[in-house]
Amino acid sequence: MAVNRIMIAVELCAKHSARLRVLKPKLLLACLRQRSSPVAVKAARSFAAVLVTAPNLKSARSLAKTILQAKAAACANLVPQLESHYWWQGKLERGNEVLLIFKTSKGKLPVLEKLILEHHPYDTPEMLALPIVSGTERYLAWLGASLD
Repeated sequence: MAVNRIMIAVELCAKHSARLRVLKPKLLLACLRQRSSPVAVKAARSFAAVLVTAPNLKSARSLAKTILQAKAAACANLVPQLESHYWWQGKLERGNEVLLIFKTSKGKLPVLEKLILEHHPYDTPEMLALPIVSGTERYLAWLGASLD
């Protein structure tokens, strides 16, 4: 989807800059700022993406199901075969994990945190909440409606 958006922007810019055979990255960014974007985005101050790692797909699926059934998140993406490197109890460790990406509202973060702490197999589970700055209007509407 992002590639299509860039290709459309390149075509729009090329129409208005026919003399240029190759658009350099800085020129492309300038052109994107000047032209209206083919995908309308909207501010999303009330939403967050939450990163959580799990030891395996089985526990990640279980955690995702628990969180979604509680309506603490609207969506969970599971990214398997993640290799993590980290310090734990004074030792450098490495392990295979699954990354979960939850999309939720900032108001649901306390409930999400409580569920993660209750149901996660790790003593110290990762939970990083990142603000969602913007998104497509239809997706953000779906996200908000899914959390009601």
